[in-house]
Amino acid sequence: MAQSTFETNILTPLKNQQPYFEKIFIHTNKEIYSKTDVVWFKVYVATKTNMPALTTTLVYVDLFDSDGNLIETNNVLINKGVGIGQFFLSEDLLGKNVYLQAYTNYMKNFGEENVYHHRLDLLDNANRREGLSNTLYDIQFFPEGGNFLEGVENTMGIKALVDGEHTGFEGYVVNSKREKIVSFSEEHLGMAKCSFGYAEGEHYEAVVQISDTIIRKPLPKAKRTGFALSISNRTQDSVMIQLQTNENTIRSFEGNYSLLLYQKNQLIDYLSIDSIKSNKIEIIAEKKLFHNGVNSVTIFKGDTPVLGRKFFIERPDSPRSNIGLQPIKREQDSILYQLTTLDRVTKHPIRTNLSVSVLSVNDDYTYVNRASMVGAYLLLPYIRGHVDKPFYYFNESNKKRLEHLDLLLLTQGWVQHQQIIQELHPKVTNNFELGFHLKGKVGPIASDSLVLLSNKDEIIDKISLQGKKEFDFKKLLIYKGDSIKIAFLENGSEAIKPQTLVVDTITRISLPLRWDALRKPHVHALESKDFSDFFDELDNDNITRLDEVEVSTKQLSKRRLERKRLIKKYKPLVSNIGLYYNMDISDTYRSKNDNIFQFLNRDGVVLNTWNGEEWYLTAGSKEAQLVVDGKRAGSDDLRHLNLRMTDVENVFVTSVRGHRSYQVFTTDNYKKGIEELFQGHVVKKGYDKSIKYYTPLYEFNRQPLPIKEIDWKPKLVSGEKGRVTFKISNISLPNPMFLIRGFSLEGHIIEETISMD
Repeated sequence: MAQSTFETNILTPLKNQQPYFEKIFIHTNKEIYSKTDVVWFKVYVATKTNMPALTTTLVYVDLFDSDGNLIETNNVLINKGVGIGQFFLSEDLLGKNVYLQAYTNYMKNFGEENVYHHRLDLLDNANRREGLSNTLYDIQFFPEGGNFLEGVENTMGIKALVDGEHTGFEGYVVNSKREKIVSFSEEHLGMAKCSFGYAEGEHYEAVVQISDTIIRKPLPKAKRTGFALSISNRTQDSVMIQLQTNENTIRSFEGNYSLLLYQKNQLIDYLSIDSIKSNKIEIIAEKKLFHNGVNSVTIFKGDTPVLGRKFFIERPDSPRSNIGLQPIKREQDSILYQLTTLDRVTKHPIRTNLSVSVLSVNDDYTYVNRASMVGAYLLLPYIRGHVDKPFYYFNESNKKRLEHLDLLLLTQGWVQHQQIIQELHPKVTNNFELGFHLKGKVGPIASDSLVLLSNKDEIIDKISLQGKKEFDFKKLLIYKGDSIKIAFLENGSEAIKPQTLVVDTITRISLPLRWDALRKPHVHALESKDFSDFFDELDNDNITRLDEVEVSTKQLSKRRLERKRLIKKYKPLVSNIGLYYNMDISDTYRSKNDNIFQFLNRDGVVLNTWNGEEWYLTAGSKEAQLVVDGKRAGSDDLRHLNLRMTDVENVFVTSVRGHRSYQVFTTDNYKKGIEELFQGHVVKKGYDKSIKYYTPLYEFNRQPLPIKEIDWKPKLVSGEKGRVTFKISNISLPNPMFLIRGFSLEGHIIEETISMD
């Protein structure tokens, strides 16, 4: 039987508590960008079995610069495990890289290694050197299992970095007599390994040569008693776990050791070590016992971990797919492709959710997939630190990929006691986020029913205040920039304006209210019995969305897009509106109910009168002009104008020979003489809207780009026959390459790169 402290403190909690676990991958449209480019991306959230996660509705995607400064966060709506978004890069980015980081609130329960990271290169800064001017050498040694043991053969992993990048090296180990014991050299991406017998009472030193630099470092001192752990994972069907010990340990052995097999916080098996009959214990375990991906073995003495090792299992029965891609129709401006997904074993079609990036790669450029969806699901969540080129380890054309993957895990090293306990027994303190909350306070209470209205005056949600002034609208599908109103509802149809209203996540604007929409109210609260119901409702046409999910754009800048829209809107009133600049109307002016003259005063505009008969505006020492909805305001207009900022949509300004001219455009209600009874609000805390993709316009007279972007298809779903079709532009760019990523309801991980002639 297992030892009591191990069973009580380690095994029993592991059996009883195996929290839900989720993983993230981000597929970007490419991996090399210009500083004026757009990073388009699709987020995939999966369960531990690599199926779409139905519990998560929100993923935070952060964009960092090379100095670790947060540039922007995108709150991505996740529906049935997927969501899309974009980041607009800018000229002021420094360094040669930017970084994406993605996580859910629930993933915080499982430590930092569960956060997804992805590096993107900036082409404009590709030759720019980052970091310190002094060369930094980092040589690390990793005894297999966590420590050396005297009197037995020990295996050691070696890792070498120069200025944080992997490097080639060679070297050897010497004893205290300077005798060479064993040699080693880099095998893969700055990693190597070697084995040697560690003599009793001896100490050793490693001599490492990197280019013309020689570095000497002492190796960790060996333990006199205990075990040395090694893993042999080269047979097709089984894994051998070997424990070696020495005579000192056999003579003093008192039991109290246990061996635990697990993946993250999922128990696989365990056994106790009550006696030792030889200095070598071999345990043969069938691979089908383990989970697909990274697994762990840890040796405990009582309830204290003393040795450990991670190893990779590639189960032959794990879901695998075959991907087919072929052009089926050519038109003058486009090509129609058909993509087919089949199970590799059964040849049955599989339903998948996919994204495809289409690139053109120059003949003299070798494209390397830096990100790997298989790696993001089977490798990265289970180890610590950065993994260079994870795609390499899952490309079946690389003959030594599994050997090098084991070398990668060998150089992970031994983690601290508390980190192992936290991995086995995570404390779930962060919950799933189901939509957004909208909290606040109203008063005095005019009715027990409080409703949330869209900008179309449809009732989105209805709650009961139960005599309290505080309110909380829950599980809302709201986006940043959405327009909403809050009102009391009496007798099922009469809307009553709150006298005082404080909301924690929004800022006020002015919106019209159509009373006819309230006579037959549509009340729909996004409540659900379980998480899956919520996603069914997201696909239901009866759900009132606050605004469009997608906004079509062909411009890089959001401000330029908005300006273009406004110019188009107001040009019928002011033909030369394109010569004006739109002013930022602070929400403060609207919330205070200031008038137009108070607003213009911040720009130095003063309303003057001559003997109370002639009214005019000045800006500085010169006269200024005010035009409201295309009509110039004369003296009488200025005198009687009572225009509140709540009735103003936009203000534009220009200067002609030093004289300023202000164009003011009012709301529809103001034009119709309708007095606004309700204050509208703009949501600040919500999902970010995805923008419709557009292909960048390349400047072909500039230095040739190694990779050109042809198309990006983030919303592909194969049907019952495993097929999906999509069009790409029929442009004359050579060597089209299709990067296909996605997953299925059965746990297939889709990761294919297909080049077409």
